[in-house]
Amino acid sequence: MKKIVKVALDVPLYKVFDYSFEDEDCNISQGVRVEVPFGSKKKVGIVVETSDKSSPGQKYKIKKIDQVLDTLPVIDKTMMFLCKWAADYYQHPIGQVLFSSLPTKLKQGCDRYYYSKSQLVYEANRIISKTKIVLNDDQKKVHQEIISNSSAFNVNLVEGITGSGKTEVYIKIARDIVESDGQILILVPEINLTPQTVSRFEKYLNCHIKPYHSSLTDKNKFLVWDACVMVK
Repeated sequence: MKKIVKVALDVPLYKVFDYSFEDEDCNISQGVRVEVPFGSKKKVGIVVETSDKSSPGQKYKIKKIDQVLDTLPVIDKTMMFLCKWAADYYQHPIGQVLFSSLPTKLKQGCDRYYYSKSQLVYEANRIISKTKIVLNDDQKKVHQEIISNSSAFNVNLVEGITGSGKTEVYIKIARDIVESDGQILILVPEINLTPQTVSRFEKYLNCHIKPYHSSLTDKNKFLVWDACVMVK
């Protein structure tokens, strides 16, 4: 049975494009990448929607998808919702918004599993044994207040002079959330602070921290992105 697949492309146009797809053996779904003909070129697109009917007012001949590049979505439902909202709110082409959320290698159509499994596997020998964190009464109070509200959206500002123990509170909060199978994003103001921050947190957390910044190669950016998506 022929399906109409609405595809977003990385082009400065405020629309998605209809393509047909007939391979019943391949499960095509929202958020996967596809390779499609576009003019005289081949382009990578992201499936936004599938339908049995083409868009109203369709004036061009619907071409077939050349190939489906993913078995699992690279854009999940939450990210798709966020990108659609951003495209509408900021009046920007949906295709460019979606592609801005992907690593460069995926934008170019590279296989998601292009890199060997040995590069993606968790390096257990690099895990550092947990070191006990001892908080004073004031730190415990701040920690408990933040943790008790961590299941819902919440904003907290921890004030204190340099050396007052704020980082220890952050580390304890991070460890509690990681041990509850959650994820933590730690932001630092400068790239050159990354190594010491990673080293300090890894001293206390029983996990491998993956740094991400503009100085990483496209390959390493992809590896971090993939690990976050696959919860590695």
